[in-house]
Amino acid sequence: MEANPALMQSWWVLGLRGLVAVLFGIFALLMPGITLLGLIALFAVYAILAGLVAIAGALRHVGHARGARAADWWLLLALGIVGVVAGAIAAMRPLLTMLLLVMVIGINAVLTGVLDLIAIARVRERRMAHGH
Repeated sequence: MEANPALMQSWWVLGLRGLVAVLFGIFALLMPGITLLGLIALFAVYAILAGLVAIAGALRHVGHARGARAADWWLLLALGIVGVVAGAIAAMRPLLTMLLLVMVIGINAVLTGVLDLIAIARVRERRMAHGH
């Protein structure tokens, strides 16, 4: 198998990316609390900024909406408000946000697992019904 010429010329990019990944991974493993707080801070900033942009877009288009799309600006406004509120909660209550994040991950894992097991049971039933 022949090596990709572009990859051969930019080997240093892979090396740098690998080094950054290893350093980030070590930091995350050694300092999980700070890593999680940093992630929550990034989420808070993102949610607030994205929410403000959505609110600005909704308010800018409220006067231009006509016909069937006249109510669409409310959806954008609601999405913006939800984003700002979520970001503010994350910023003001990072420990609560951590707990909720862990709960969401745990609930997602349990529900996904249960649904996978149900799917497997149904596939098995169908296979047995068809004599496979």
